[in-house]
This record gives sequence, C-alpha cells and structure tokens, in this order.
Amino acid sequence: MIKCIFFAEFDNDIGPKLSYQSPEGFLSQDTFESVAEYVIVKHHLCGRLVSLNAFMHRHNQRYKIMGFPIKIDSPKYHRNYMLFNCAFVFGPDASVDRETEAFERVLRKLALTLQTLETECSFLYCKHTRERLPIILAKIRDGLNTHGECVIYVDEANTINLKLFHKTSSITIPVAPHHVPVKICDLEPLEQSDCDLTLRKIIPYIDGVRYVKRISDDADVDLSLTQKSIQHLIHYGLVTLVDAFQYSNRYTATPNIANLRLCQQQCVRFVTPQGRTPLPFSRIFALYCMLRPDLRMSDFCRKRAAELNRLDERMFIQFGLIHKFIRRVHMYPIRTYPRTLYAAAGDPAPTTDGDVHPFVSRLVEHGLLDGQHCMDELCCFLSVEHAILESTLRADRHCHFFFK
Repeated sequence: MIKCIFFAEFDNDIGPKLSYQSPEGFLSQDTFESVAEYVIVKHHLCGRLVSLNAFMHRHNQRYKIMGFPIKIDSPKYHRNYMLFNCAFVFGPDASVDRETEAFERVLRKLALTLQTLETECSFLYCKHTRERLPIILAKIRDGLNTHGECVIYVDEANTINLKLFHKTSSITIPVAPHHVPVKICDLEPLEQSDCDLTLRKIIPYIDGVRYVKRISDDADVDLSLTQKSIQHLIHYGLVTLVDAFQYSNRYTATPNIANLRLCQQQCVRFVTPQGRTPLPFSRIFALYCMLRPDLRMSDFCRKRAAELNRLDERMFIQFGLIHKFIRRVHMYPIRTYPRTLYAAAGDPAPTTDGDVHPFVSRLVEHGLLDGQHCMDELCCFLSVEHAILESTLRADRHCHFFFK
C-alpha cells in the first residue's frame, strides 16, 4: 500500500524542493532533506528506478521510497533543463522488494506520462496547470490503494491511466486427471474471444463437477493438452483445483476456519440454493467445525439432514475447499504380501498372488497400491466408481487403508 506520494523538483534558488505530497505533511522537511540527494539525483541516474529505505523520526518507523527521476532538456528552462521526481512511499511492511515490484511499472509510466505532458503542453512549467498536481497525486494514491487502478482526466486531450498488475507465481501447479477445476472468474469472455482453440473447447465443460479426465473426454481434447490449458487458467488466477465431491469423502476443518467470519455474506450466498431460506451464518460455521476425519460425508449429511436441507452440500464443501477453511482427508490403499511368497530375501514382491480381482492385478502391475496414490487417482485410472473399488480392495486380504 502506498503511504504517501510526492512530487519533488530541483529549484534554481534553493536546490532540491519538496513541492507537493499526499497526504499533506506525511514527509517532514527534515526527512526530505536527509534523502534529497537520492530523490533529486545526478543526471546519469535520471530515467532509472531509484529506491531506498529511510527512517522517519516522526513516525518512528523505516519506510521505503521509490522514485523515477526525469530530466528534460530545453532552452526555455533556467539551467536549460528541468529535473523532477514523482515518488511513492511504502510502509515498513513493504521493505521486501517483491512486495513493491508491482508498483515499479506504474511509477515508471506515471513519470513518463508527466514527462510527455511537460514536453507537449508545459504542464509542469506553467503555474496554472501545475497547481492541479496535489489533486492528481491524491487521486492516484486513493485509486491504486483502493481499486488497484485509476483514470484521471488532466484536460480535454490528456488522461493518466494507471493499473497494478501483480506478478503471478512462477510455480507450476500439477493438474492430475482426477482433479476438478472450479471457476473463480467468469470465463465466458475467453470462450467468445480469439484465444487458444483448446481453451475454447474445454471452458464449457469446466462446471465444478467434471474432473480433468472427464473434461478431456467430453470436449474430445487430448488429456495432456487439457491439463496444460487448465494450468494456464490456474496461473492467471481464473480457476482453482478441488477434489471431486463424493458422499464417501471425508473432510476436516483447518486452522483457517477462524477467517470464515471475514466473508460471512459471501459464504451464505454461495452455499444457499436459489429459492431456499438461508441458514444463519453461525450454523454454517458450526457445520464446518463438525466435519471430522472419521466421518464420511454421507453420514454427516444423514446426521445433519434438517440443516443441510437448506444448503447445497456440494457448494458447502466447495466453498470450504476453495478458501482452505477445510481440507480433504484422503484414503490411501496399500497392498502387502506374505513373506512366504518371496523367492528370497530382498527379491521384489510378485505382481499377483493367487486368484485376485482384475482391478487389483492392474493396479499392482502399475505400482499404484504402494500407499502413495489416493483413491480418487485410482478410480480415475480404472474409470470405476469409488464404492465399487473400495469394496473390491477391502475384499482382498492383503489390502489395507490409511487416511491423511
């Protein structure tokens, strides 16, 4: 967040001068003088981003100042040039570079826009136009802090358009065939645009219910291309991934559940079907807290049927997963083998032993019953329902389950 934005310039009589700031009085004259040589810089540093950390005695805190000094050469100026700097001041919580890098592009554009205004219409040189600067600075600060953007009309022919673009994570989130993509933003504009053909084919099938492999099948798109397209949507914050909703699933609350109170109205709207009377938020919060690792969703719905009749249980779970108020407790099957089946100590375990179900044989053959693969992944691999696969594995005396 921008704590202050100020405009400084080189005055022919007094040297570096703090001309305008918003909010007024944030920077004292003593503070400015202590950093003036880094604000009104030598000519070779003009046109470059300059940042520094400064301790402000008035606030008893260390702040980060980031500026983009500009030098304009012209014979109309007293020294044949104008030197100014429009700078942002960030709080002590923004001392790390990555927390202010989103503002660098904005600051550079603002400085170059002021340079263009001065070059084309002497906006800073003429007294009657430069008097608008305090109002412009205040609107920029409020707009960027509140909305992340601002549009300011300077005159009939000029505007200042600024928008923050926060750097997206470079970490690639793996998209498994059994994951379910959920829309965070409206994807219809993408569907109607001239974007990637694969995206346009899969977007209609991203409904928060279909898992990735099913989307691939329904859209008639190669699975790997579908996974890459969904990764792109995740990278730009358009979708997120959750687990497929099934009544055999188990969930539990996370420590983030305490933050649920910060989005009460959003939660109630999300989980309440149209036409039903909303359940009080206190009861919704209590229902999230009642989820336990040892309780299947089917048992939970049966015990809380009266309250859940006023909710959409799928959306109830989905909202909790998206915001990380709850997490899925996965079931992992592992198959062990009797020692007598080994030819010798240290030999690999056989793939099958005796009369086993084809499902088990196939999973063992692909090394999927090693306790590292959850039931969702196995069901997707075999294209079989959870209840059928679970009963099949439970019937095998060498199969065991653990939850995490």
